[in-house]
Amino acid sequence: QDNPDIVARVREEGHLIGLHSASHTCALQMSPRRTKEDLNRAFSIMEKLGVTVTYYRAPWGLINRTLAGELAKRGVETVFWDVMTEDWRGDTTAEIIAGKLRRRTRSGSVVCLHDGRGKNNAPERTIRALRDVLPQWKAEGCRFLRLDER
Repeated sequence: QDNPDIVARVREEGHLIGLHSASHTCALQMSPRRTKEDLNRAFSIMEKLGVTVTYYRAPWGLINRTLAGELAKRGVETVFWDVMTEDWRGDTTAEIIAGKLRRRTRSGSVVCLHDGRGKNNAPERTIRALRDVLPQWKAEGCRFLRLDER
């Protein structure tokens, strides 16, 4: 809701937009009522932005029963990752992130990267790591798919 221009640009460029909660609170720390309120707020924001949500990635990869049930009612698929680079950490570097990407990623992997909330310029380090790794992967014949293209 704070960056409608960015959301519009992401859509125009053909990216898939999923949901990641409104409060970025771990679901295991929320009551059923708070879980529903957070999810309803998130869906309301996306609706106002003209985004239809079909995928949800839970903060910390953890969901509770209420969240699972509410997502199922809405026909939203929960997405989990199998590669995490800890790119938000303040003590990491672009080189460390790139190394983790190379070691941990396999065919079919879902990689979790962050574009904010990190320490010590976290997004820039992630971008530098990707500038290093993506050309190599492309040269090796890797294809990159949206979740709905799997």
